[in-house]
Amino acid sequence: MTKKRVTMRKIQEVLRLKFDLHFSDRDTGRSVKVARSTVQEYVKRARQAGLTWPLPAELTDLQLEVLLFQKPDEVASRARAEPNWAYIDRELHRKGMTRQLLWEEHHRQHPESVQYATFARNYRFWKGTVGLSMRQVHRAGEALFVDYAGLTLAITDPKTGVVHPGQVFVATLGASDYTYAEVTHPSRYEPDLNRAYAEFAEYYGVAVLPARVRKPKDKALVEVHVQIIDRRLLAPLRDQVYFSVVAANEALWPLLQELNRKPFQKRPGSRFELFTELDQPALRPLPVQPFEIASWKRTTVGLDYHVELAGHHYSVSYRHAKTSVDLRLTPNLVEVFLNSVRIAVHHRVLDASSTHIRQTTLKEHMPPHHQRVGEWTPQRPRTRAGEVGPSTVQLVEALLTAGHHPEQGQRSCQGLFKLAQAYGAERLEAACCRAVFLLAYSYRSVESILKHHLDELPLTPEDPAPRVADHANVRGPAYYRQESTEIPVALADRDFDPTLN
Repeated sequence: MTKKRVTMRKIQEVLRLKFDLHFSDRDTGRSVKVARSTVQEYVKRARQAGLTWPLPAELTDLQLEVLLFQKPDEVASRARAEPNWAYIDRELHRKGMTRQLLWEEHHRQHPESVQYATFARNYRFWKGTVGLSMRQVHRAGEALFVDYAGLTLAITDPKTGVVHPGQVFVATLGASDYTYAEVTHPSRYEPDLNRAYAEFAEYYGVAVLPARVRKPKDKALVEVHVQIIDRRLLAPLRDQVYFSVVAANEALWPLLQELNRKPFQKRPGSRFELFTELDQPALRPLPVQPFEIASWKRTTVGLDYHVELAGHHYSVSYRHAKTSVDLRLTPNLVEVFLNSVRIAVHHRVLDASSTHIRQTTLKEHMPPHHQRVGEWTPQRPRTRAGEVGPSTVQLVEALLTAGHHPEQGQRSCQGLFKLAQAYGAERLEAACCRAVFLLAYSYRSVESILKHHLDELPLTPEDPAPRVADHANVRGPAYYRQESTEIPVALADRDFDPTLN
């Protein structure tokens, strides 16, 4: 059965960890939750494609997929050259050295040698450490171990008196044992699922390497310091009453500072002294702008080319209607992504109930005919009528004011201007003149006048307007003026084009 390929986002993270942070295949696989052999395959394909890190900014997910998963050429089997394992083992103790790099050096000298997976397996066999427990040695600034303490500090709501457990976050640097602790709320993360956590790691140029299930030795250092925090910090504070997280931290941090400055029992110095000597010089400075945490949401663009969030609607290009997209949400922005490419960005409306506006729509996201509708104003047909003549102005004004809203007469006005295209502006003005004289304020009347060439007949003061006798069953002229803005059947079937107004 064909092996299911992981997402392109995971593949990009594999390449970042390998090419940028120089992680081993095993650690890379643990970080992104894929097999080590899968990591090797993706790295091999990337090298064959000539890719480096960072990837080109214009490279889309689809383009990357084409580059990586073209069928590779068959490679003939070659004789294997046995490496000098003692030399390999000695070099691995040097800072920055990896098995991947040593294999690459060996492979350049012996192209017929084994591939990396076999190289690593043979080294482990030579080393003979399978099943043995070994003290981990961490290079300066290389690893930070995080966890939550077993004990909590009780936070009391000052209004209700309800007590909530305050979780205590613990972080320990590998080289110096320098420890940090803070009362917060628990955040159970899963790097494969929580994109915000992965963005955090990428922003600061680090990698998330979760401990294996039921393998406490993977994070033995922080496990020890969790016990220290429980016994030396949290236990002494257990009977105190705190009305906020801030108050709890203000009580916790002086004890934490005392812990870091306390001398070691079996070695010289303290955690703080080792931190200033080892870890601090090796750590990179923080970026000028702190990381802005974002949450992600999967949704579908509606038929109205908008996405909905907390009662407010944000536009995307109409071409993406009914498409599944990802929303990246920060306190200030709403970003819309399609296949990892941002296709829209809006300022976020945090409280949709505080404003009568329920949508944010950008003009460039609208289809052309919607843009023209949005640009329509009552002044446009008046201006256009003024270019034809005074009688046309008078008729257009009657159409716009006949209904409760000017928009009700816009289609009739549009029909008039289409008549100008068919019969010419001069005949339209003459037809409007006759229609005004007859009090026939409607598109149909003007169309009939033009169709029967009545506009070519002279109008004389002696020609009275048609009148009918008063009768209970006869509607008066006001009724027909009100109904004159009705959309003709023939016109209703045509495409509405407000640019003609």
